[in-house]
Amino acid sequence: MTRFLALLRVKLCARWQQTFRWKVAIPNSKHEFRISKKIQIFQIQKSFPCLGFLNFWVSNLFRISIFGFRIFQLPMPLFFRLGQVRYSAVFVFLLLILASMEGTLLAMPPVQRMTLSNQMVLLTSEERSLPFVTLQLLIDAGSRRDATGEEGTAKLTAQGLLLGTAKHGEKAINEELDFMGASLNSSSGRDYATLTLRVLKKDLDKGFDLFLEVLTQPTFPQEEVKREIQKTLAAIQAAEDQPDVVAEKAFQENLFLSGPYRHPVEGTKKSLPSMTRDTLERFYKKYYHPNHSIL
Repeated sequence: MTRFLALLRVKLCARWQQTFRWKVAIPNSKHEFRISKKIQIFQIQKSFPCLGFLNFWVSNLFRISIFGFRIFQLPMPLFFRLGQVRYSAVFVFLLLILASMEGTLLAMPPVQRMTLSNQMVLLTSEERSLPFVTLQLLIDAGSRRDATGEEGTAKLTAQGLLLGTAKHGEKAINEELDFMGASLNSSSGRDYATLTLRVLKKDLDKGFDLFLEVLTQPTFPQEEVKREIQKTLAAIQAAEDQPDVVAEKAFQENLFLSGPYRHPVEGTKKSLPSMTRDTLERFYKKYYHPNHSIL
């Protein structure tokens, strides 16, 4: 199998050099270039649904060629000419990516799955050679759960978990983490929110207690919530000067003419100013439950 894949790599590289000669046609408008990229990915997934899970890898490869094509140039016409996608070459290229990861995939430790009494799904994978433990909680509380007129609630709620609890304020939480040399982060995407702890094995009990505290006892202090809203509004304003971000939002709005995936995860300049801690607390009580979570 390894010999076959090595031979396939040689033949494919020779074919690329002969056919495309590594010439890249960059459109004049960065805005249009970004939209073309997204449309092309959508076309690939539509024709090959089984390749949908490879979208992230394909996107990363596109970014390498967009921002660093002088270092590692992909044959752009292979991917970006609308209506002229060479699906067989795309499939073979993705196959090579999987082949290059063969050793890593085989070396991955087994994953144990169980369902707890509160209906939370628990997935565990043990690697004894590492000196730390990573806990990641996924909650079905992404931006698709935002109510109309309250876009951005999911992301602010996830960020609000670390703004203070019934026992510790934001500063005290950060001091505890610094003392242990641990990290605790929260974020939200379109489909789910995440809370991630990375801590040394010797501090696992203390780190896990803090993990549970921010998850189950957030207070969403009003002043800190206002500060996060202002930071988000400033980030939205700054992003309006970035053509790729503008194109990304325009594509999303035109791809989803209605529904929960149409609005940006961070919310809008119209929805954010009216939010309060009560908005976040209401969202938290509605969606942050064990039976909506995977640890």
